[in-house]
Amino acid sequence: MAMASSCSKKNAVGPSRDNYRFPLATGNTWTYDRHIILTFDVASGIRPPDSTFSSVTVQVVAPEVIFDSLQTIKVREKLEMQEGALTTYHYYQNNADALYLIASLGLPTTLPKRALNSPAGPSPTLIALTHPLHTFANPVSAAAPDSLYLEQPAKIVLKYPLAEGTEWKYSEKNKPRRVNKRVLGEIAVQTAAGTFTAVQVQWIMDFDGDGAFDNNILFIDYIANEGLIKRSFLIQGLPVVDDDGTYIGRYNYHDLSTLTSYKLY
Repeated sequence: MAMASSCSKKNAVGPSRDNYRFPLATGNTWTYDRHIILTFDVASGIRPPDSTFSSVTVQVVAPEVIFDSLQTIKVREKLEMQEGALTTYHYYQNNADALYLIASLGLPTTLPKRALNSPAGPSPTLIALTHPLHTFANPVSAAAPDSLYLEQPAKIVLKYPLAEGTEWKYSEKNKPRRVNKRVLGEIAVQTAAGTFTAVQVQWIMDFDGDGAFDNNILFIDYIANEGLIKRSFLIQGLPVVDDDGTYIGRYNYHDLSTLTSYKLY
């Protein structure tokens, strides 16, 4: 469901320019194919890639008041994989200036090593990657699975308008890590659900917590009138160790989610 276009600001780029809002009407549903692949470059010889496939369904449930007074929009995310299904909920405010993440319900999810047959060395722990709108919710929380975790302060998922070059702070160091987001230009994206004109929103991250943004991470969301079309998360040069803890090479981790179907109201 496309929205009217407005070009009153010449530097505003986006699916609907200045008046764009992420489509969060009740009942809106998106389904994605998710493919995680690890490619290796190890000293002991060529090792075939490891990969895993799953499906993600995101649905806008309804407006909901939480913590007695916070007006939010409740969104359900369901990750279905061979090992079973995981369901989480996130609560948003879609205001004139930005899309805010207010709270989350459900434990964060961690990449299963056995499912990937990944090396014994360090592998990226991806928090709440079931959600195509925000990533890296608080990874250490005393909240039970049925308890709401309130973001303090609320996280800016998208800053309106989607103007090329706009950059903002998403999270700070130790909360859980330092992340900025930046709007890049438009691009045509082909998916099983069609071809879309999308704005690229880049995540700029200090994943290892050393105080500097990492140059081996390329993390981009592709946002169109119809919502999130594609997400690509690539980490290059992660270490591989053998069973004795000896370094034997490196591997690349690529997590790709692509839209397969959607329904908007």
